[in-house]
Amino acid sequence: MGKRGRVGILPNNIVLLQNLVKRDPESYYEEFLQQYSHYESLRDIFMLNGMSGELGDAIGGDDISTSNSASSSSSTAQLIELIGFVSQVCSCFPKETANFTNELKQLLLEHHKTLPFELKEKIITSLNMLRNKNVITAEELIQTLFPLLIAYSSQGNSLGLNSHAKEIRKLAYNNLVSLLKSCNTSSKNQKLNRSTQALCFNLLDQPDSQGIWATKLTRELWRRNIWDDSRAVEIMTQAALHEDVKIAISGIMFS
Repeated sequence: MGKRGRVGILPNNIVLLQNLVKRDPESYYEEFLQQYSHYESLRDIFMLNGMSGELGDAIGGDDISTSNSASSSSSTAQLIELIGFVSQVCSCFPKETANFTNELKQLLLEHHKTLPFELKEKIITSLNMLRNKNVITAEELIQTLFPLLIAYSSQGNSLGLNSHAKEIRKLAYNNLVSLLKSCNTSSKNQKLNRSTQALCFNLLDQPDSQGIWATKLTRELWRRNIWDDSRAVEIMTQAALHEDVKIAISGIMFS
């Protein structure tokens, strides 16, 4: 089958289009634009209401609620697929996708309360992949993961029962540890380490228990010999003097 003959099945086969774009971006430029436009339309919908199903509940009626839920699931699956597609091929079209990563960060940080868990998970993993492709910097990824980790802390009672807070915390935390590990593998990335440690110091200055994440992260990175400097020790020293009992115990038990 010729190249143009294969195009007819592309709208229903994102994986095939993804592979073709990577091999020959110029020939499949129009098909890429079609899918990117679809992504933009769905993104705008999610930024308006998160497709969380709340609209149907507010209107009332089992039929309306069921229909809205089915539509939400379909839209979620489509957007997840398209985010994965654009993340894989955005380096082929840097001009057209110049705002893509900022849009993902905005969608995640500003609308995470209403987004389905699967979509939040996909955005986080896609941003991590984009960092590995050098599309975004490690600093940009940390500036996205840190606020998300704090937002889904145990104090986040306003997030709701279906927020999957534990899963999001784990995902954000594990990605932070993995990122800092990879950035310090060949040699110490002192600039990144210092900026992240500054975030930890800021957490310890907060009046609530958010500082516990500073101690958890510092302890784990110390254990892995990633952070082994005086600033890491100072973080745990300040933690030991914290007014929050859990944070203080975590600092005291540091070794």
